[in-house]
Amino acid sequence: MSHFLGSSGNLNTSEEGKQLISNCPICKSTYKKVDINTLDQNDEAELFHAKCNNCKDKLMAMITLTSLGMSVIGIMTDLTLEDTKRLIGSDPVSEDHLLNFHSFLKNEQKNFFNYLKIK
Repeated sequence: MSHFLGSSGNLNTSEEGKQLISNCPICKSTYKKVDINTLDQNDEAELFHAKCNNCKDKLMAMITLTSLGMSVIGIMTDLTLEDTKRLIGSDPVSEDHLLNFHSFLKNEQKNFFNYLKIK
């Protein structure tokens, strides 16, 4: 694993965590176990990706373990499991990258949008 969450270890509650995200928040269908994948984990948190077989929406959820119990933070995403595995651990987008991309769009906007239409 890429250790997006920091130090390696086990939350020791992976199955409990998967139960917390057992239903799709969009269509309420039950996720199949094979559709909930652990992306990363440490002693206090676990990051999951889940895909609903019914509506095809995807969820990324972080389950944390604190002295008060377990907590879940989730976000709907369009990223596939393969996308998330590829992006975790990669460098974040810097301000310079963002400004360069903005300049590129400003100067090459017509070409860029024509490129998008072709694909």
